[in-house]
Amino acid sequence: MANKRYISRLKLLKFVSPFASTALPSFSSINFDDLENASAPFLTGQTLGYLISILLGYIFPIAGLLLLLYILYGGYEIFLSTGDPKKVASGKGKITNGVVGFLIIFLAYWILQFLGRALGIQGILDIFG
Repeated sequence: MANKRYISRLKLLKFVSPFASTALPSFSSINFDDLENASAPFLTGQTLGYLISILLGYIFPIAGLLLLLYILYGGYEIFLSTGDPKKVASGKGKITNGVVGFLIIFLAYWILQFLGRALGIQGILDIFG
């Protein structure tokens, strides 16, 4: 049995080896001077706050979608538990964790909004539009 695995690995290595040498460039062929001068045109001259504001526009909706899916998965687990107390408890735990995660994201947004307005920090308010 072990001999068959060894032979199959050798066959795979024999098949892959001609492609492996041509697929990846070596580090000696990369011109790192060109990489240092490269820039992303939409980030040129922008601050870290601007980058964060762009990312948060995607992070909050994605987090909300993942939380919804996690809560649905917990409900699905309860639905398929067939009365098994361990599976029901696991499903309830998933739903509870999803609700707690939602509250953390919701409160984080509103706490930052409150602090931005109370302390007069325009940068915080600009992040969330």
